[in-house]
Amino acid sequence: MRHPFWAAAALALAVSAQQTPTTAQHVEIDIVFPRNETYRDTDVFPIVMAVQNISTIRETKGDYQIFWDIMPYSDGLIPGGILYDSGTLQILTNNTITGSTFLVAATNATKWLRENRSTGRFDRFMLQWYFEDSDREERCGGPRNGNAGRGGLMFNIQTAYAEDLYGLEGMLLDVDDIPECPQFAALVESGQNATNPECPTQKQLEGVQGNPCAVKVDQAAITSILSQASSLLAPTSTATSSTSTSSAGVGPARTVQTALAAACVLCGLAL
Repeated sequence: MRHPFWAAAALALAVSAQQTPTTAQHVEIDIVFPRNETYRDTDVFPIVMAVQNISTIRETKGDYQIFWDIMPYSDGLIPGGILYDSGTLQILTNNTITGSTFLVAATNATKWLRENRSTGRFDRFMLQWYFEDSDREERCGGPRNGNAGRGGLMFNIQTAYAEDLYGLEGMLLDVDDIPECPQFAALVESGQNATNPECPTQKQLEGVQGNPCAVKVDQAAITSILSQASSLLAPTSTATSSTSTSSAGVGPARTVQTALAAACVLCGLAL
């Protein structure tokens, strides 16, 4: 007959094993384009982000999006307080992608440079982004807590006039100068929620480094990105469905242009 002590110990271990949370999962967000560089102005300027481990997003059954906007910074220091353009990258989860995927949007840089007469050599632009679960409040109840991560990256664009004026010939990059390895943006952790598994806890990890080079941006990917960006700005395009290029395969990604409120959410972000 089993001793009561050992029986109690076995029961305690079994209960403990059931209560032990599963290992937290992570979603990595990387910026493919633009980078912290100076580019020639162009009618088609891509906004491209990579999302790794998209299966983690799919398991939460959330409606995840990356909102982006572009804000001017005078001399690279003083935020303009207005948005030159903005949009939404929709992360579709009704696919079988398990690795990473590219999300592509586009803006007409020539248009907003001309409209705002931005030709200063030291002017900069901030690409601000926000990773959100837009239906978390409805799906999970309680107060809305859909913002899972955010960040920004500074870049510059110069017109042909400024290129001549400031002697920048040979110093500016074109939009097809996309590096093979993206730039790490954020690592978002999804932890277990024992009472509601479909509503995991979420937080952006600070002081960690991801693995952006796990996403390979080869020439085929660059060609696909530029093609998608051009089609998004075509005169007949409104809300356009595009195809994301993934290191794990190909799946759909919807890009929808939206109007966001003009607010400097990341003015204190030093890059």
